[in-house]
Amino acid sequence: MRKNVLLLSFFLMLLTIQPMMAQPEDFEEDVDDEPATPIDGYVYVGLIAGAFLAIRTLKKSESL
Repeated sequence: MRKNVLLLSFFLMLLTIQPMMAQPEDFEEDVDDEPATPIDGYVYVGLIAGAFLAIRTLKKSESL
């Protein structure tokens, strides 16, 4: 049961990630700057790696 809840919550977190920008999209007209840059590289990889490390740590602590 606990494993199912953890798996469900993990997938819900993956579905609710909002796109983030490095800078605001709207500038005043006198500002000459680059367009907003998305910060989405490796977000999913980081979440998967974090989940893997958390699960591995929990399993180690349960076996002690």
